Amino acid sequence: MRRLVLPVVLVLALGCGGSDGPPPPPRDPWVAGPAPTGVAGNAAFLQGVASVDPEPFPDAFPGSANLWDLAADFSLFDGWDDQFDGGLALFVGTLATTPPTLASLAGEVYLPSGLEGFPSDQAFAELSFHEPVYAAADLLLAAASDGSDLFPLTVPVAGTRSAFLAPTGDSRLGQVVDLTSASDAAILAWSDQVYLYGGLVTGGIGAAYRVVLRDPDTGALLATARESLVGAGGDHSFSLAPFVGRPVLLSFEFRSAGLYYARIDAVSVVDVAAPEPIVNGGFENGLAGWTPSTGGQSQNLVSGTRTLAGLQVTRGFFAAPGSHWARWVDVFDNPGSAAVTRDVVYHSVLGSAGCGVVYQPQGAAGRAVASWDACATQTGDLGIVFGSGSAHFLSNDTLGSPNGSPDVFVVHPLTVPAGGKAALVHFVLIDGHDTGRTATGVSSRATAIDEQAAAIASGFWSDPVYRDWMTAEQSSATIANW
Repeated sequence: MRRLVLPVVLVLALGCGGSDGPPPPPRDPWVAGPAPTGVAGNAAFLQGVASVDPEPFPDAFPGSANLWDLAADFSLFDGWDDQFDGGLALFVGTLATTPPTLASLAGEVYLPSGLEGFPSDQAFAELSFHEPVYAAADLLLAAASDGSDLFPLTVPVAGTRSAFLAPTGDSRLGQVVDLTSASDAAILAWSDQVYLYGGLVTGGIGAAYRVVLRDPDTGALLATARESLVGAGGDHSFSLAPFVGRPVLLSFEFRSAGLYYARIDAVSVVDVAAPEPIVNGGFENGLAGWTPSTGGQSQNLVSGTRTLAGLQVTRGFFAAPGSHWARWVDVFDNPGSAAVTRDVVYHSVLGSAGCGVVYQPQGAAGRAVASWDACATQTGDLGIVFGSGSAHFLSNDTLGSPNGSPDVFVVHPLTVPAGGKAALVHFVLIDGHDTGRTATGVSSRATAIDEQAAAIASGFWSDPVYRDWMTAEQSSATIANW
């Protein structure tokens, strides 16, 4: 299974006064091939960036303040901390008003016009998943928590902690249980609470939860102790009599889009004839004794094709675990015999609902917008890096009074030659800060977002990390906005 492996350059100093030598030559971006068969795909992912400021609203999961939740039109639905009420919705056509204004764009997007929107009918079966493949070391798969940082709020069955399985395409939490000394009366007992979520893409991920026994050496399935496709929970038991005399791998396995979780607690083997073989079954010592695992996950996906204003359009999304940015690559294919010129409009609705302080960060050369919530609600800081093109927005100009607009539009004039392909590449930035909680005026800035926006705007062509893992089709298209 191929994983993301960053190149390491070793510099050896030979004697006193040695030179490090010239820097290594710049590398080419890594091109993504198809994800191997069996690797889990998803359309909503935990971001894996922790909260910085105190939150009145629980995190998406312990250790992840936000998530990347794709809607059925491949826009960002929310971000979990309400950064967006829709981010980077895509429209293609011919604008009636040029140059456009915020008001004219709002009218042409919301009302019948010369723009065609990427439809909200994307089916999960249409999605294609690509490299890199992330393994357990890369992903947030499980956590031990008292439940106070989760939604829906929950409390442990006993003691102060439970284990929580994270919503991924394949989250597992296992322990090898030695039943060599167990009797035929041995019973596996546990408590769980399961919330399943298929996601917003039509057809969903096929959310499921199960408790199974596997062969510790081969991973082969031996028995299913519980399986659920609808959630719920309770106290459960399962006879271990067929497995007495051998070790087995007890595995709690969870598949869900990036929302909710499965809670596990009070795991034990009830057998008066033998000592308790389960280590830390109440999770009072965190996850000690348990091993999070996965069959691998892709967070690089491409939509099915839709035809908009004479162009065949695919939308691609990529986010690395723990990254403050996610990337959209939209490819516009012109199958015709004549060049096609269109206006491409991206519409984002800020979750701050008119309270956003929206501005163009210094250092980003006019290629980005950033925002924070001046009404100090739960909305986190955010940014959009769009390259060339024009951004249209109205900032809130005072604290605590929503006199701005939640709408941000980015407009790109685009010409695709006959038989050619063009791509537009955008980045959405989210971190764990809520500047509105500490801001003393609208001159405050979402500093961490500004720094990331400037890094992308200045480094898109020089730092291959911002172009890594585009598919072969995306890489072959002419990038029109950078």
